[in-house]
Amino acid sequence: MDALARVARTSKREAIVLDFLAKNVPFYEHNGFYQAGVSPSSHADETWLTMVEDL
Repeated sequence: MDALARVARTSKREAIVLDFLAKNVPFYEHNGFYQAGVSPSSHADETWLTMVEDL
């Protein structure tokens, strides 16, 4: 996660935005992400959540 944040900062990004399945939310919350709502993705007929880490 640190390497991704370094690349994002070097690229002048303000945040990292990723979509996750609900079962993975605790891991990403532990790593600094917060929930931003339900993603419009319908991949694999699953409900995806959008999570953000501000940089």
